[in-house]
Amino acid sequence: MRSIRKTLSVDLEEFAAEILKPHFHSGGPPKKFAIRPVVRGNSKFNRDILIKTIAQVVGPDHTVDLKNYDLLILVEVVQNLIGMSVMGSDYDKLKKYNLAELYKPSAKTEAKAEAPEAKE
Repeated sequence: MRSIRKTLSVDLEEFAAEILKPHFHSGGPPKKFAIRPVVRGNSKFNRDILIKTIAQVVGPDHTVDLKNYDLLILVEVVQNLIGMSVMGSDYDKLKKYNLAELYKPSAKTEAKAEAPEAKE
């Protein structure tokens, strides 16, 4: 789930609870999570406030794991807008869901393609 709100009228705890409820408070085993906040052009919210508030909403039953997370919470504040979404554990592995990056040939693939031509 993802959502965008204006920062002037948002209650951060209420907003986070709405987004995180289906992922963290609907039963099931405890999950490992990471929070990635980005703040640009806003003085009301800073990185520390976002991390602390969102971690409180997630609750103590779930643990923080920045590298091997089950769920990734993305928070972006740009001027007077705040957006929040929850991503799966494959977010980094799949190049942040960027299709152009996923289909870009890697250096290893290019080296294998060039190797037969060099022998001829």
